[in-house]
Amino acid sequence: MTFFTDLRNFYNNFSEHDVDIIMMKVPPKKLEIQNHANGSTLQVREAERIALTCISRHSKPAAKLKWYRNGVLLQGGSFHPREEITGSRVHTTLSTITVYVIMDDNGASYTCEAIHGALTYALKAKITIDVLYPPGIPEIEGYQEGDIVQVGDTLTLACITRGGNPQAELIWYRDNVQVDMSYTTSGREVTNIRTFTVDKTDNNAMYRCEASNSVTYHPRIATVKLSVQFAPSKIAITGPTEGIVGNVITMSCAAGPSNPASRLSWVIDEKVVPTTASEVEVSKGGWLTTSNVTVTLTRQDPDNKTFSCHADNDALKETIKETVYFSVVCKYFFDNFDTHWLGVRRCFERLINCQHMQP
Repeated sequence: MTFFTDLRNFYNNFSEHDVDIIMMKVPPKKLEIQNHANGSTLQVREAERIALTCISRHSKPAAKLKWYRNGVLLQGGSFHPREEITGSRVHTTLSTITVYVIMDDNGASYTCEAIHGALTYALKAKITIDVLYPPGIPEIEGYQEGDIVQVGDTLTLACITRGGNPQAELIWYRDNVQVDMSYTTSGREVTNIRTFTVDKTDNNAMYRCEASNSVTYHPRIATVKLSVQFAPSKIAITGPTEGIVGNVITMSCAAGPSNPASRLSWVIDEKVVPTTASEVEVSKGGWLTTSNVTVTLTRQDPDNKTFSCHADNDALKETIKETVYFSVVCKYFFDNFDTHWLGVRRCFERLINCQHMQP
């Protein structure tokens, strides 16, 4: 009994440390997340699938590995533990998790912890995920299609995009020509403000704002098409400058370009004459308006007729006009002839000298 009692006392007096020495427990010398320095940041595109492999090296017995996301133990999932035994009979343990990166992973930490009886402190390796994603579709403030501005107005267009990692850059284009790439940032919001004085070349101009960063395959785009009102800058009357009694003459008036189209009216010898007009769209969305008036010359017409064309832009309350003078020649010469055609022939022969003939 004395032998067994002494043997029992021998084992009872062993500390856990003594047992570790006898069992040759060896803590892992190193713990790492493969190809990533401890505490580093891993940049990953949104929706990308990544594999994280944790390696515990040179322990005896094999260490157990646990994964945490933001300090919460991961259960289940795609774990792939594997042990390797080296020639010195120490163990290398590997554990792999697969992460399908989503927006919520931005800033998330993934930590691997080694569990081993010989460790006197927590042995961990950690990386932080930085999710790269494109900016949001930009929005344009300050003008909506259908709004109307006039020449000379000051217009401010603000392009705003939110989100995006890395931060987006914003560029303004006018009819495919870059006009402004200055922008300001506030948090994850980026703004590019363009202020300009509107002129008639802005009518139907397409302003496009593009947001992009290093992970956008194609820029995110917002566009707006301007509608600018402007009065006609020119008006002109074309047609003959003289004629004889019985002639049917046509005078033409053209005004433009303008937006909206001008309203044309004729005044002949201080009397308003009803006519019709037609409109044709020209470059940059302006309108060219034309109108014809046809009259037959009579002996009651004054020697010098006046033809005035008025172009009214009702939206801008502006009017411009053009006046031309027309000479009715030889209207008294017909009294000296028995036939109309003889009078016409003789009138043409004396056309230059007969303008001041009296009845």
